[in-house]
Amino acid sequence: MKDDVFSAIELFKNICSNLSDTDTRKSAIKKHNSAMLQLRAYSDKLCSNEDFSELVFNELLLDENKRVRQSAAANALRHNICVDKSKNVLETIAKEGGLSGFEAEMTLKVWRGEVHDSHL
Repeated sequence: MKDDVFSAIELFKNICSNLSDTDTRKSAIKKHNSAMLQLRAYSDKLCSNEDFSELVFNELLLDENKRVRQSAAANALRHNICVDKSKNVLETIAKEGGLSGFEAEMTLKVWRGEVHDSHL
């Protein structure tokens, strides 16, 4: 099981490595959008086993890479897994400001029902 958790973490991080908020070239935007869809699908698959997904997301929420932590927090909240840890990660990133901070703040607002994602 330890190897499975490690493999799941590495795959999630690998998908996150294709995310880019700063590269505005059309090819980079396509790559980013594709990675976002892959992350969502992979998170859905992970969350089909709640105990396993908790192990994976608990590790991802501690990752040194802010993009990995932020993506893990957003996807964990979507599935109501590791809720307190995910909120803390996003609140911390939101306080940092910048684009990541804005994204984290909006993720929290959508999760709380303050903003509907269809309005974004």
